[in-house]
Amino acid sequence: MAATIQQQKRRLYLLGILVLVFIVYNVHLQMRRQQQNDIAQSELFQAVYYFEEGVFDKALQGDGACAGLRDIIKEYRGTQAANMAHFYAGVSYLHQQEGAKAITHLRQFRSSDALLRARAWSLFGDAYATKQAYDQAARYYMKAAGHRPNKAFTPIY
Repeated sequence: MAATIQQQKRRLYLLGILVLVFIVYNVHLQMRRQQQNDIAQSELFQAVYYFEEGVFDKALQGDGACAGLRDIIKEYRGTQAANMAHFYAGVSYLHQQEGAKAITHLRQFRSSDALLRARAWSLFGDAYATKQAYDQAARYYMKAAGHRPNKAFTPIY
């Protein structure tokens, strides 16, 4: 019986070590992910500036000195900044009348914000409309209009 108690203690000790290693690894991973996101956010700044100025080629591809949205998406995959870069890239491609590319990027975008989610659905509608897929466009417009209806945006959608 003494040997059994000793074995149980060893198992518990080993289990404790494994749990501790798992926790340390996850904390390290989260810190690294946050660090990557911080870097990506700073690179996103210039791309968003070009986007807001309507210079969509530079927003997407960068200007040689600063990264573009496509670079941020590729290099910082999985970060919040890359997620927002998908949104901006989708809108940029939509402005360039490239509905298929817009849809590809908008599909990658995730948001829990009600207004931003509805806006993304209306952009899907716009993208499908550029492809003359009017049934799909109407479905997304209705989805946007029905998502948390309000006086400001629902009538537009």
